[in-house]
Amino acid sequence: MTRREACERPASHEAESMRIDGAFSRGRAIEIVVDGEALPAYAGESVAAALVAAGQRAFRRTAVRDEPRGLYCGIGLCFDCLMTIDGRPNVRACRTAVRAGMRVTSQRGVGTWVRNEAARSVAKLVEVFTNGCPACEGWVAYGRELAGSASRSELRVWDGRDEREGAERQRRIARYGIAELPAIVVDGQLLPCCLPTSA
Repeated sequence: MTRREACERPASHEAESMRIDGAFSRGRAIEIVVDGEALPAYAGESVAAALVAAGQRAFRRTAVRDEPRGLYCGIGLCFDCLMTIDGRPNVRACRTAVRAGMRVTSQRGVGTWVRNEAARSVAKLVEVFTNGCPACEGWVAYGRELAGSASRSELRVWDGRDEREGAERQRRIARYGIAELPAIVVDGQLLPCCLPTSA
């Protein structure tokens, strides 16, 4: 079977999941929108993993021959998995983590930037959870860098020394699955560097 034939096999988001159950623990269940349809995904997996698990093989069509392309190398070197994600074309699906509410579109050719105001002004919330110690200042600085200078971005530091915000801080730590501090959460997603590791 050629790569083209493999990509052209019909896929349905409603098909039986190709995920392996019980082999390991997953992140929390979320939903992304792919070509206008809701698709289940899990925090910590890539867009490509969510699509392949749902049975979708073609992610884009080439510019010259209009041939289908999908996951090929899986490590970000071949650029066959380019998609339009949240209005931005040419994003590698194999290197992009899913995020609740993410909008993914199969790309044709070189893609097109979404030019509406909503796509340009997506707010970014960066939350930094600290123990309030001087060693955590580097984490706060990194959070500030992640938030950038966009007018709609927000940096929220949850300092362990501030008793007034203790209950809300603990609720958020539980919601995001934070096992160790300091930790950084961007738009509701715990950064991969902050995920618990198995010993």
